[in-house]
Amino acid sequence: INFTRVGILIENLFFMAGLSYKVRLDVAERASYKRQLLYFEEKVAEFHQKAMQAKISQHTATNIVQDIKSLNEQKRYNEAEHYASLFAIFLRQHYEQSLKKYIPLAKELDDIEKYIQLRSIHPDKKIDLTKKYKGIDLNYYMIPSGMLFPIIENAIDHAFLQIHENKQLVIELAELVDEQLI
Repeated sequence: INFTRVGILIENLFFMAGLSYKVRLDVAERASYKRQLLYFEEKVAEFHQKAMQAKISQHTATNIVQDIKSLNEQKRYNEAEHYASLFAIFLRQHYEQSLKKYIPLAKELDDIEKYIQLRSIHPDKKIDLTKKYKGIDLNYYMIPSGMLFPIIENAIDHAFLQIHENKQLVIELAELVDEQLI
């Protein structure tokens, strides 16, 4: 027996076992790092979603407040009080809903309806809303909170920019096969 060769063989076995162990540790460490990275990316996305859900454009809020102020200046106090109350309710509901990940579709549509009423304070800014929800249980469907509001707000801010009368917004929902909602 050649003890030198046996020694080299044993040394190589221990080296390969140690190297294998080190590679396993590196793989486990990278997997842990990837899990942490995914976790932080998910948290960032969640915070971004919450920020977007709670967002009401500053321009829109300022316009609504200015419209209510204008009603006061015109001594239309009852209307001003009505719209101020509606605005307060709208802000509270919008904020409360933004804290939830999912809300019933009915709540989002109610939020949108209040928003349209607020945007329609003056006759020249009036928007006629038509709702078509044929036989749909709006409380059954859960959607990410704030999903529809930015779309409607953006549509109103940009689509009606050049239209000065007969502004109409139609929200139509239809239930398809397998409880899909469009």
